[in-house]
Amino acid sequence: MPTVISIFYPRTATSTFDLDYYLSSHLPLVVGYWYPRGLQRYHVETYAEGPYTVKAELVWDSLDAFKAAAGVEEEIGAIFADAKNYSNEAPVQLFGEVVGSGEKPK
Repeated sequence: MPTVISIFYPRTATSTFDLDYYLSSHLPLVVGYWYPRGLQRYHVETYAEGPYTVKAELVWDSLDAFKAAAGVEEEIGAIFADAKNYSNEAPVQLFGEVVGSGEKPK
């Protein structure tokens, strides 16, 4: 079953998030490393209110595919090191397995 990693960036009194950098630089870095390793797709949401400003969802072939990709130290190191370029808050990460989905018929 596919695995979804949801990455939430907190909204605090002092938080900053550079969405332009995230979309134009960070995500291309991520997919450059991880599309070949089992990342299928991603999407990014922004929130005007609430405890989080941005959420990214990464959909993987499986949890094992993500674990293998995250185990490549040079790549995961580059991805994590880049975080300081777009956010001053540590994200909250949740890992889930897709157990159902739906789509409007065409």
